[in-house]
Amino acid sequence: MSFIFTKIMFKAFEDQRRHQILTKSEGAGGNKKWIFGLPNINSGGQGPDGSTNGLVFHSHTGGNDRFYARSNEFTPELYKWYDIAVASENGNYTFYIDGDYWGLDSGDGGFIDIVSNTADLLIGAKEPNEAWDLHSLDGNIDELVIWNTYLTAEQIFDISNNDNDINSYTTEPSSIVANWQFNEHENNLNNNYLVDESG
Repeated sequence: MSFIFTKIMFKAFEDQRRHQILTKSEGAGGNKKWIFGLPNINSGGQGPDGSTNGLVFHSHTGGNDRFYARSNEFTPELYKWYDIAVASENGNYTFYIDGDYWGLDSGDGGFIDIVSNTADLLIGAKEPNEAWDLHSLDGNIDELVIWNTYLTAEQIFDISNNDNDINSYTTEPSSIVANWQFNEHENNLNNNYLVDESG
């Protein structure tokens, strides 16, 4: 079980761009991978019922098995900040936008397990061996946190709607496996590298 939360802004929707938020892929095509983001805006494909407007979590085993878990319809307004989250448990994927439930997709009785792979975890980036401007995110990310436990609907609502009294990184802190706050550190000691603050 796992949970991903991010604060994100989209800047443009060009044909074919997938706006990949998180990518862990050994290569395009039938390689082992998982990807979370928006599908191909304006070009048909991977959103709800094959549409382009919705969040998608995609996984491929490197063999013949793959799946696309889809949220309810979602067409972001450009230059607006959103809290976006996806939770996975027992093959079910639940999506949230600004703390509100945005659909559950369980396929036909639950999706297959994600197969681990050796690729780096990429933020806002394309898969290896693809053109940079094809699937990379055109936008900004201000926060990205990953847990190895399932957060409840109440917890994710509180993170998005409590004016920083309840923060993502103070919710179930012992279960956080990655915490990128996109802050500039004192004296710029991170030398422009993104710092994982999960410890």
